[in-house]
Formats: sequence, C-alpha cells, structure tokens
Amino acid sequence: MYLIGVKMYSDREKSIIESFERRGILKVVNEYKSIRDKVAERIRLLKQLGIDVSNYEATLEMLKSEAVSKASLIRKGDRAFINGIGSVIVRLNNYLEELNRKYAELQAVRERLSKLEQLYKEGKISEKAYKKLKEEYTAKLKQVFAEEGEMRTIVRKGQASEKEEGMETRVMKR
Repeated sequence: MYLIGVKMYSDREKSIIESFERRGILKVVNEYKSIRDKVAERIRLLKQLGIDVSNYEATLEMLKSEAVSKASLIRKGDRAFINGIGSVIVRLNNYLEELNRKYAELQAVRERLSKLEQLYKEGKISEKAYKKLKEEYTAKLKQVFAEEGEMRTIVRKGQASEKEEGMETRVMKR
C-alpha cells in the first residue's frame, strides 16, 4: 500500500495513477476538476446572494455528465480522451467567464442601489429621482439574469469554438 496525499493505494492503483500522470491524463482530469469546482463555487455565491440558480446548476450538471461520457474515450487512446475532456474544459471555462461577468454586474448594481439608498436617506436626491433610478437598477438586475438562455448556448454540447481548436496541444503543454 502507498500513501498519496491522504489516501492509501494498492500497488496496482499506484501503477495506474503513475501511468496516467506520465501520459498527461491525470493533468487533464485535475484541470477539469479544478474548473468544475470553480464554476460550482461561483454558483454557490450567486445562490447566497438570493439568485435562483436552478438553471445554472442544471447547466453544470449537463457539463459534468458530458465529462463522464467522454471518459469512455480512453479506450480510443490518450489523445481522444484528452481532446474529449478538453472540449468540456473549454465550455466550463466559457461558463465560468459568463458567471463571473454576471456576478460582477450583480455586485455593481447592488452597490449602486446601496449608494442610491444612502443618498436618498441623506436627502441628497429627490424622491422622484430615487424612484426612477431604483426602477432602472432593479430592471438591470432582472436583465442580467434573464440572459441565462444565452449562457446555455455558450456551453451547448457539441458547440465548437476557436478556443477548442488546439486544446490538446495547450493541455499537453501545461
């Protein structure tokens, strides 16, 4: 038995792990896990802010399922596996970029609303201006999260992008 990290592995398991490491497979799997976890964390933060994240969670589950289905490509060879998982990594990265953009927009609008409340309480803006701006900011919040459909298009299964081309090379170089 061998200890790697905090887990014990048999000789056979250790041999498989070392083989995957040498062939670059372990690196791709770890990259997938890392970006998947970042997406899950961003969704969790949006949920904490009171956003209905059910569609975001469904999209993440779709991508995770796709990654599992790509695992069978290992039978076709290392390159097929790396390219398959690489395409999921690209879509996860695209999804994370969109989630980060939405999170930043949400924070910006929330800050504006907070500042607006403060200005109104201090009597620095009229009630009319306050109501108008509050309505605009609230509409902006709704707009930011109404665009979820466009995010699903970004990560749609089978959607190739320029970023995906040459993924094998980029993954192997890391």
